[in-house]
Amino acid sequence: MDKKAQGLPINVIIVAAIALIVLVVLVAIFTGRLGLFGQEVSKVGQECTEFTTTIDNTEYNAEWQESPCGENEREIFTATDANEYPGEHCCIRK
Repeated sequence: MDKKAQGLPINVIIVAAIALIVLVVLVAIFTGRLGLFGQEVSKVGQECTEFTTTIDNTEYNAEWQESPCGENEREIFTATDANEYPGEHCCIRK
């Protein structure tokens, strides 16, 4: 008898890989690892004054302001979703 071996179709392999990725994401969500990522992201935009620039041997710190940055300023970021300074702009001299 001449029997041919039966292989695994490529579709099954692709579906299994996608299912594995979904499983890893679900495990990350339920173990709290994704929550740690969210906490770190929420800290962005709360420490504007850490940014500095030096112009003509004078050091300037970035500052929060409610209005958009002016003509001689450059926006570093906007705290749209931050816990502190919501909607304000972090601007520094340029």
